[in-house]
Order: sequence, then C-alpha cells, then structure tokens
Amino acid sequence: MEKPVSAQKLGAIMLKKFVEMGLLEEKKSGAKTLYFLTDQGRMLLANFGIDEKDLY
Repeated sequence: MEKPVSAQKLGAIMLKKFVEMGLLEEKKSGAKTLYFLTDQGRMLLANFGIDEKDLY
C-alpha cells in the first residue's frame, strides 16, 4: 500500500539536511531563521536545473 508523502515534512527534512551538508547557511534574525545559499548550494541547484532566482 502506497502512502502519500507530506511535502511540508519533506521540505523541513531537506532544509535541515542542506544546512548539515553546507549547502545552506542558517542565520538567526530575531525570532526568524534565515537561510542563505552557499557556493556549493548554488552548484547543486544548478545541477538539478533549479534557477536560483526562483527561490527569492
């Protein structure tokens, strides 16, 4: 039996993993957490055909 994947959970897990892998840098700004692409993150996104401009 197939189970649907939660897009929110998948996104949260990938975000955490990308920080751990050094693809994103995490910075706190008050109560918010901000994420910034590293050069390595930019290369990975490009390899997947993702335009960085679509993230902003």
